[in-house]
Amino acid sequence: MDVAIIGTGEAARRFAKAAVSGSVVTGHGTGEAADGAPAISLFGSEATAVMDAIDAIEEALGAAAEPQPTARLDRIDGTTDLEAAVEDAAIVIETREDDVETIRDRLAAVEEEVGPDVVLATCIDRAEMTAIAVGLERPGRAVGLSTVAADGDPGVIEIVRADQTDDRAVETAAGFVRELGWTPVAVHDVPGLLSRRLQLALEAEAMRAVEADVATPAEVDAVMEAGFGHVEGALASADRAGLADRLAAMEELADELGPRFEPPAVLDAKVDAGQLGEATGEGFRVWEQESTNDGTENDG
Repeated sequence: MDVAIIGTGEAARRFAKAAVSGSVVTGHGTGEAADGAPAISLFGSEATAVMDAIDAIEEALGAAAEPQPTARLDRIDGTTDLEAAVEDAAIVIETREDDVETIRDRLAAVEEEVGPDVVLATCIDRAEMTAIAVGLERPGRAVGLSTVAADGDPGVIEIVRADQTDDRAVETAAGFVRELGWTPVAVHDVPGLLSRRLQLALEAEAMRAVEADVATPAEVDAVMEAGFGHVEGALASADRAGLADRLAAMEELADELGPRFEPPAVLDAKVDAGQLGEATGEGFRVWEQESTNDGTENDG
């Protein structure tokens, strides 16, 4: 299905690349674009930003060694005209980050340009879809999208249904996600989103194991990587995300969901000491600096 992507930042580029890469999957792995491959409109308010985004997508396609990168890129139509961008879209994805009120107003403006059956989506990372949907004349068409992937490979896209979202909108969004070659998972608009809650719960328990001197950070991560097949251990993952971010996220969920998400004392201590993870060279793991290598962790 044809898609309009609103915005030119990282999230917009990720969805556009996924949309053109998805033809490998829908084309049964032949490397040929599938029949009826979707057209992608990429809207930005400034022509330079649109061109930069398309250049970045082209570079990403080349880095991923995608077959027929030029033909894929030709399916993206960059524009600064919102009406033209959404004219033929079955789903419109608002990717620009902002506060709830601003996103609500943006989706309401898009709604004025589209037909009654077009699904309106926005990228979200917290419980806010219901508050966004109330600004629409047809709130049943609104869904949130949140990507979960390792190393840029196709993964899961959470389809967040607002209290008002109807089944048709969820089914349309799920069909779009499948066309990308990703796995759709429908979730309700609850604090934390499913993926974030699971990730933070795992990281918190790993931190408590270190705090209780059950094992070293490297040993805890080894169990997850070698024992359970995780791409990266929970403590290395927390370090990469940034421990200050993880502390704030756990505190937010603890306020909303209770003490099971209370940050471990060892996390507080790390943040207070300025050991914030990969960015500072040390968190739960010790990270080699970019000036000497690729930033991988070297001890624990």
